[in-house]
Amino acid sequence: MNVPELESYAEDIDWILECRQAFRKPETADAWIREWILDLPDHPAYLAKVGDAKIMETKGRAHTDAWVSELESLSSRLPAPRSSGGPAPTGAELAVTAAARMLAEKVRAHGYRTFLAGVGNSNLAAWLAGYELKRAGVDIEIMAETGMVGYLPRPAEPFVFSFRNFPSCKMLTDILHVMGIFMGGRHNECLGSLAAGQIDKHGNINSTIIPGVTYVTGSGGANDITSSAREVVVCLEQSARRFVDKVPYITAPGRTVRTVVSQLGVYEKDGEHAELRLTGILGTAPEAEAVQAARAACGWDLQVAPRLRRFEAPTDEELGLIRLFDPRRYFLG
Repeated sequence: MNVPELESYAEDIDWILECRQAFRKPETADAWIREWILDLPDHPAYLAKVGDAKIMETKGRAHTDAWVSELESLSSRLPAPRSSGGPAPTGAELAVTAAARMLAEKVRAHGYRTFLAGVGNSNLAAWLAGYELKRAGVDIEIMAETGMVGYLPRPAEPFVFSFRNFPSCKMLTDILHVMGIFMGGRHNECLGSLAAGQIDKHGNINSTIIPGVTYVTGSGGANDITSSAREVVVCLEQSARRFVDKVPYITAPGRTVRTVVSQLGVYEKDGEHAELRLTGILGTAPEAEAVQAARAACGWDLQVAPRLRRFEAPTDEELGLIRLFDPRRYFLG
């Protein structure tokens, strides 16, 4: 998408990741600020530091079809399909696929018409479910809170606000329409797909702060989504540090969080105030072993459903899609 008065350029993901890494420690953060802000006297000095090659690269990646050549350059990183001797799915890939299947089932069961996706693997799950549903003729639209409505995600850049998805949008609007009407309006038919830093037994999400330990990030739209969407599925990596009895800070209340998916299982609750319990296991591990692993990585007295559903391994097509979305494995690990 071009504005005649402005020259387009894409996000520099490598630079963003370097910045994020630098701000993990005060001393490296200070050094980064000096290098990129304080020691540069003016804008030409900043451009010179960025360098012509990087500037031309970011301008080129802003082209509508730039993802095609980018994906070709990354094709050697894509593993072969499992049926052709490729690697087995990782825990993250198992979780993304199971979450996508749960999202698709809920759309079919309840008639939801839109997805509002968060970041990371929850976004990959919504993208995968969206493609699978559309291929099956089910009318579902993927939205992003900044104003993107009805888009089809392009490969090679798995970020929820990726500019390269703008051209495929049915509507480019604003956050008020997406969050206030299409996702949060009285008659919305929206299913949320969220990530989390921590989650507790009632589905409350903390992605903001662990008091006295670390500040994680801002809440973004998580509170809006769990407060206003019809239902929410959460996808996150499981450990006893992340599955806690009670979150120390509530970024988003768990009222509408009915399903949580991790690499160790699927957890569901029956009502707003019920507790999450294990209802499904992933992969091929024996049931008793899978239950033991889920309990060991859970910070509360985990209850287990009388009959557990087993989620089979991802198909080649499912794995192929999520690996196309994230070939650099920013989120898949």
